[in-house]
Amino acid sequence: MNADFTSVLNRSKHQTIREAVVDTLKESLSALRDYLGMETIFVSEIEDGRLWFLTVDEATPFLKPLIPGNGLPLNDTLCYWVCNDILPHIIQSRDPIMETVRHLRDDENFDIGIHVSFPIHIHPGLPFGTICCFSRKERPPLTDVELRMFRTMAEMISANLRLHAKISGLDEPLCEDLAQTLRKPAISPVFQPIKRFEDGHIIGYEGLSRFQEMPQHSPQDMFALAQNYGMGPKLELNAANCILDEAERLNLTSLISINHSPDSLLAPSLQSRFEAYLEGNAQRALAVEISEQAVIQDFARLGRRLDALRALGVKIALDDVGQGNAGLAHILALKPDLIKLDRVIVAELANRKENRAMVSALLQFSKETGCELIAEGIETENEKAILMDLGVKYGQGFYLGRPAPLPRQH
Repeated sequence: MNADFTSVLNRSKHQTIREAVVDTLKESLSALRDYLGMETIFVSEIEDGRLWFLTVDEATPFLKPLIPGNGLPLNDTLCYWVCNDILPHIIQSRDPIMETVRHLRDDENFDIGIHVSFPIHIHPGLPFGTICCFSRKERPPLTDVELRMFRTMAEMISANLRLHAKISGLDEPLCEDLAQTLRKPAISPVFQPIKRFEDGHIIGYEGLSRFQEMPQHSPQDMFALAQNYGMGPKLELNAANCILDEAERLNLTSLISINHSPDSLLAPSLQSRFEAYLEGNAQRALAVEISEQAVIQDFARLGRRLDALRALGVKIALDDVGQGNAGLAHILALKPDLIKLDRVIVAELANRKENRAMVSALLQFSKETGCELIAEGIETENEKAILMDLGVKYGQGFYLGRPAPLPRQH
């Protein structure tokens, strides 16, 4: 990861911005909450997978008080899904969208009178956080004047953030490039073949994203930055749509495997897109790859989502196995159809008997559970030969084929 990107993720340097903005907000937020007749209003920051409360004004605590400095996991907040365009800015208890809200919260009894949330930005399109107000009690829809008042407050906070970011020298180009990508997706799909060792037959492809208009940034940097700013699902859904659109255009019927974080898998729009892709041609096959390194806060919740995808015919792959420390727990909890062995294991097969023993153990596990083992990152004939001697049947890597655009199949 490059030094510029590392500095962007070190958002502790936003402390001066937080202090400058929060100090100006308290009286204004209280007045806005009173004007709207709401119970709670807050301004938040998105950082490190959580929504942090910067300042809060409450007439009546909602379930339990919201305390400035405390935070919640992003995917437990409605603001997160609003930022990713999965929920609308205004939600009321009788709206049909409440079905989606309950699905995202994994709580069929969840209800709220009204919830209003708008992102606040340093870079347009890339949330710094949100301004949100809500009430447990039902109330009439916001009038045009009330909505304009709320939007104006969000715009004023954003302008203040941008001013202090500029003064502090935090107006980073990488953030602006990501914001541009989120506003207008410019993703070029490429496909890396997954081959059967025995005869070189292509059994499928991993669909990957390239940002051709921003070659100075690696895809890993862009996705990691989006995740850090709470926009991971939006970028991942954009990427999945681009990959599947291209697969449809090319008339591909081989397995297409796409990387997804646990959060993006919760989005109802993703399931709908997968369903449409598979229904378009009975010969198509699809897999989602979840990294062994992914932080999974609720295995039961994710498991129900994966079961719904399996019911559509989507295979579940566990990616990067061997790179982290959570491999066994993830394998047992997620019950993958495909296990993808990471490059860090493959690269040292010739030198480390421990690596060979791990591959043998995973092969035995795959035979007994009915899943398939795929080796990733194969870069030499010797690595391929060792894997074949151990009993591995499938693999991908630069030696077998680099990620590239594909010609149309007839």
